[in-house]
Amino acid sequence: MKKNQSTILNDVSHCLNYTVINEDISSSGQPTPIQIDAIATSGFQSRINLALHDSTDALYEEGGIVSEASMNYFHVPAPFDAPTKAHLKLFLDLMTVLQGKKIGIHCAFSWRASAFLYHY
Repeated sequence: MKKNQSTILNDVSHCLNYTVINEDISSSGQPTPIQIDAIATSGFQSRINLALHDSTDALYEEGGIVSEASMNYFHVPAPFDAPTKAHLKLFLDLMTVLQGKKIGIHCAFSWRASAFLYHY
């Protein structure tokens, strides 16, 4: 049986390139506002956005949308083609502070998120 479109939009696993790292950490590409609500409903407490404000499908008020969904929002805008050690250090520091919480990390396609998580 096929899922209908609204079920897919409300399903966290249908976020672009969604990957479960462990029970507390996942990564994905840019979620939609509806998917952000589904992410919150799934028990996530924090979102780390590694994409730039003008990345593919970036949400203009993502911080507000995430906050309204009762999650903490952290933005570490790391350029895809030139992330720095400072970007990585900030990300690693955030991961340390948020340890034990359910965290979702994303960028435009989950490529930066995957690379940063590899270092974590």
